[in-house]
Amino acid sequence: MKTNRALVAAGLVLATMLAAGCKSGGGGNTPVCTPGADACACKADKTCDTGLTCNANVCQGAACTPGADGCACKADGSCDTGLACQDKVCKEPACVAGTLDCPCKADNACDAGLACLESACKAQAGTGLVVGSAAARACDVVFNAAGATVALSKDVTGVTARRGDRVAVSFTAKTDAAFAGPVASVMGPGGKALSGITPDKAECYDRLGKVVTDPGVKVQ
Repeated sequence: MKTNRALVAAGLVLATMLAAGCKSGGGGNTPVCTPGADACACKADKTCDTGLTCNANVCQGAACTPGADGCACKADGSCDTGLACQDKVCKEPACVAGTLDCPCKADNACDAGLACLESACKAQAGTGLVVGSAAARACDVVFNAAGATVALSKDVTGVTARRGDRVAVSFTAKTDAAFAGPVASVMGPGGKALSGITPDKAECYDRLGKVVTDPGVKVQ
């Protein structure tokens, strides 16, 4: 799946999803990472299982680039865009309570513009950005709305950028499947819905990178 369009003022960085390589222990639900296994710590003698190499004390495939998803963090402890350094390995950040599509906070509260519904934070009416076409896998969208902010769903990867009153968002599905429900929450100051907001530009692409006709992008 790919997208072949650049969004003004926003460079879309799509992380490749790799298997973690850790195994589950037999006595409970606590994950056990075996030294020498893929994405686990190196063995005491700095070696790894067959086909893997020890990089920054993490066993990885020969083609694993520091900073990439499932690979060792970079020398300065950073990772590629959209990833976080966790236990010396770059991974997707955990779902943060109170954010879009993540569990509600302890007091059933959510971030501005979201509401706690069935124990998860969801976009309030009038703020949910949806994609109607089942063929779409990635989109570039631009709004002309002063003070608007965009919070992406946990089910997509993307970036946002602002230039004056224009807000750009570029996102792609994390799996090869149609977008289900709001892909983002578009909010005005204080998390309030923006009356009658519509995208100035909305281009979406299918799994092969071809433009999708009438993608059905709207805020509802």
